Amino acid sequence: MLDRRVKEGATAQKRLTYEIERIFAEVKVWKRYVLVRFYDCPVPDPLQMVRYIDHAQKNGWKHEKEMRLYDIQAIDYLMPFLAASLRKSMRA
Repeated sequence: MLDRRVKEGATAQKRLTYEIERIFAEVKVWKRYVLVRFYDCPVPDPLQMVRYIDHAQKNGWKHEKEMRLYDIQAIDYLMPFLAASLRKSMRA
């Protein structure tokens, strides 16, 4: 659990959002994977599962990084990135 104050919401584009003071993660469920977008934070990525979203800034998106989850075990790897994204969103 990241924080008890985290609220879940939804967007018009059928994405789930997670926020406290502002959205720190966005989730989109696809047929073969779950896509999670979050803020760029200095978290080590030894498995190189995190991708930089090249077109994020051009489109005005706030979340610059994303990870595709193909199985449930990847959630453990994702959690430090979400925790860092949450901390960044609370500082801004």
